[in-house]
Amino acid sequence: MRATAGCGLAALILAGCGSSGAGPRSADSNRAGAVALRYAKALFAGRFAAASRYVAPSGRNAFLVLTDGADSSSLRAHNLAVGSTIVTGSTAITILTGSLCSRAGAAEHCVTNTDPASSSPIFGVDLIRQSNGRWLIIYPAQKSGSSGSTTTTKSTPAGG
Repeated sequence: MRATAGCGLAALILAGCGSSGAGPRSADSNRAGAVALRYAKALFAGRFAAASRYVAPSGRNAFLVLTDGADSSSLRAHNLAVGSTIVTGSTAITILTGSLCSRAGAAEHCVTNTDPASSSPIFGVDLIRQSNGRWLIIYPAQKSGSSGSTTTTKSTPAGG
């Protein structure tokens, strides 16, 4: 299905570009996944100010520019869940499952992901762990190289 401008905006805002694999659960990956999910739920509920609080300070202005003038009622999500999270050092990528929808006029277009290891940039959320341990959303251009172990966690969407 072809994404609309709203879903294209969502891809820019979610800003993911990774893939994940299977592996053991960790507290770090669970926390990063929870932050990514809260961010996406706020974003697609049109609560842009709330969503911006999950964005790293270096990307907050870019987020506000992207959402400035966006119609909060034109975006919505269904059955969002954490599909998987891969943690590498102080960065993580969470793949969300569920449906993301945008409305232009009377037409609504939705994109659905059921693959917890999807490489679709629309469903990937990049995060960075701050020095205080808090996970925040970053955009790929903000990433700096890091090394470390890799762990993943998976969850299944309700009813899935």
